[in-house]
Amino acid sequence: MDMIIFDMDGTIWNTVSATYEAACKVMDTHGYERISKKVIEDNMGESYENVKVGYMPSFDADTREKIMQEIVKEIRNELKKGNVLIYDGVSEVVKELSKDYKLGIITNNDTTYVEYFFDKSNLKSYFNDYLGCAGLFNTKSEAMKYMKEKNDAKNIIYVGDTDIDKKEALDADATFVHARYGFRYVDNNYYINDIKELPKLIEKIKCN
Repeated sequence: MDMIIFDMDGTIWNTVSATYEAACKVMDTHGYERISKKVIEDNMGESYENVKVGYMPSFDADTREKIMQEIVKEIRNELKKGNVLIYDGVSEVVKELSKDYKLGIITNNDTTYVEYFFDKSNLKSYFNDYLGCAGLFNTKSEAMKYMKEKNDAKNIIYVGDTDIDKKEALDADATFVHARYGFRYVDNNYYINDIKELPKLIEKIKCN
């Protein structure tokens, strides 16, 4: 393995609180029923298009897009305020792994989300690359293939927390590691219950 790529939500940080606060503000402004925190959690890791439908199943497409754009804007405001949880151990693990591997981040959101993570964590210098799929790639697998080629990586690991992440990783010929502390249970050979377990697991993967 020569490159490790991370998902964001449910893997290196948790933005449920920021998303919920943002959605409540927007829906209240328009007089719509609030989107529950459970609905937000259930849609973490989904594509932008799927999230819109998941949040507002009874809305027409144009209204969904308008409201979603407002929610995205408010999420950014929440992230700027620091309304986000970076999982314990992320900084130490990233610094340790960067000594031996190229590191990347791929998210379904746009690249500004990654920039907010870097601003809060001060870890940007440890990553070789990062991509936000929104507006650039249809799937994470496309983004993984692009990042793999761009960084001349031969074998990659994708660390994520959903069944979608697993499918996209396999489609990109990547080894998938499931972050069980995230939002979904995934039946997978390689998994971690805490991100601090990742370095040892990677050594095990290399030996197989």
